[in-house]
This record gives sequence, structure tokens and C-alpha cells, in this order.
Amino acid sequence: EPSCQDWGRTKMGSMASRMEEERQQEKMDGFDFEKAVSRQFQEQINAITSLDGALGEDGLKSISYPDGGIYRGEVRNSMWHGKGKLLHANGDIYEGDFLHDAKNGEGVMVEANGRRYKGEWKDNEPCGKGSYIFVNGDEYEGEVSNGKFQGSGRYTWKDGRVYQGEWYQSKMHGKGCFMYVNGDSYDGDWYEDQKHGAGYLVEGRLEHSVFYNQGKLVAYGKRCNTSKFSLPRMVMKEDAVNQ
Repeated sequence: EPSCQDWGRTKMGSMASRMEEERQQEKMDGFDFEKAVSRQFQEQINAITSLDGALGEDGLKSISYPDGGIYRGEVRNSMWHGKGKLLHANGDIYEGDFLHDAKNGEGVMVEANGRRYKGEWKDNEPCGKGSYIFVNGDEYEGEVSNGKFQGSGRYTWKDGRVYQGEWYQSKMHGKGCFMYVNGDSYDGDWYEDQKHGAGYLVEGRLEHSVFYNQGKLVAYGKRCNTSKFSLPRMVMKEDAVNQ
């Protein structure tokens, strides 16, 4: 009686033509596996496609879904489990770890619109440490939760501006430093993307203690040797203009 391995080799030969037809159809649909995946993973995909159906419920499989989605990778108890690659029906592509039919662990997502995320996942959502590259050229690297910037992270705009500090629900929130293209910077308190509270403002060679209220500068003064946010010699903005 032939072994599972012998049967698999026979099936590999008989399925070669069908595998090529599937690839050509995928290219016609706008998805080219040759360009979309790494060379190392492409070799694995070839083996997965050739052994489709030969390994029962567990092992490497290629699964096509009615909505156009395609999964190629490790399966356990008929669930995505291990290393794999998932082409969503909308054109998004994920490559990485799966656990119990969900993205869990380390992985890379390339969305159809060009946005990319590389990092940790939990239950199909970016969660942990990771990095984003956006279509407009902006980048983020740091902590994320449920797909949002959450915790400590660094955001770099395409034009050269940089914010490094704390985030909440993808908004600058807490302590952080914002650096402008011309070299000026603000280091201090933030609340929902607005300067709010005490901090330091550097303009050229001048450095001031400042205080903001919902994004509006309400007071500032010269820096002296005191605690960072003590705001020494504070002067109301309106009075300073008249000096």
C-alpha cells in the first residue's frame, strides 16, 4: 500500500498544470504572488500549493474562499495555525503568524491602498510593538493597541516634522517632544493632539518655559535652574508683547 508521502508525490505531478492555471488567474485578477511575497516564502507557497489536499486536516494547505480570499500556510484542526499568508478579498495581504484562525504573533500587512504595518498582532488587530508606513510617506514606530497608536511611539511626517512621546487612541497625549522642520521644538504636555499644560519651547537659540491651554500659548518665561515644569518667571503673553 503506498505511503502518504508516495501518494503526495504522485499528486504533485498531476496538480502541476492546475497550479499554473491558478497563478495565471490570480495575475489576471491583479494579484501576482511572484512579486507580492518574499523569495523564501514563495518556495514554501509552491510546496503548499502542490500538496493541497494531500495532508488531511493538518499540515500545509492552500485554501480558496468564495469571496476571493486565499490562505496558504499551516493548518491545525482545519484552522489557520502557524506560519501562513492570507490574501483578503479586498486585496490586503498578510504574511506571518496565525493562531486559532486569527492573526496572532508577528506579521506584516500590506493593504490594497499601499499602507503597511509590520509588528505584533493579537486577535486580528495590530497590538504590541510595530511600525506603520503610510501612503503619503509618513511613518510611525512604537506601541499600538487595536490598530491605534497607544503608549510610547515616534511619528515622522514626510516633510521632516517629528513627534516622539506618549500616545492615546492615535493622538499625541501625555508627555512628548515635537520637532519642527526648522529645528524649533516643543517638549512638554499634550492633550488630544494639542499642546496643553507646561513645557519648554525652543526657538532658534532661545529657550522658554511655556504654558499652553488647549493649543493656545497663554504664558512663557526664561528658563532657569529649577524643576523642569516649574514655569519660572511666567509672563502672560499679552504683557510680553508690550515689553
